[in-house]
Amino acid sequence: MSIFSNMSDSDISMLVWLVLIFVFLIVEACTVGLMSVWFALGSFCAFIVSVFCEELWVQITVFLVVSIITLIGYIIWMKKFKKDVESTGARTQVGDLVGRECLVIEALDKLHGKGRIKIDGVDWKAEYTDDTVIPVGVTVRVVSSKGVTLYVERKE
Repeated sequence: MSIFSNMSDSDISMLVWLVLIFVFLIVEACTVGLMSVWFALGSFCAFIVSVFCEELWVQITVFLVVSIITLIGYIIWMKKFKKDVESTGARTQVGDLVGRECLVIEALDKLHGKGRIKIDGVDWKAEYTDDTVIPVGVTVRVVSSKGVTLYVERKE
């Protein structure tokens, strides 16, 4: 005798939607980008509908509609966000800072692991390539980055 034999069709569909929610969330947690969160949201909504409505076609329709609408909404939002970033000239990646000139706001001291610079009103951890100390107020140029640390050289 199966464990599902005492369950109604409604109970089975609710169980299937719950399993799908967790499967899509696990897939989402294992990926870098937003891949399956849309389907997890659709599954959640279909689960809620399955509590009140036993019609499978209604549940599947809700799943598809919610998944597609949230995915399309995200795509539209991201396009608008990208357009806004491009129109304002906002920088979104640390690598974009290479070549920029900036001001030392905390003396760059490689020996003691200290130093901060300011670019566009944002301060960054910075390191100088040799052992000399660069005092506050000196203009430097970003030559590379590693993580959120910027490596600088004196402006010639």
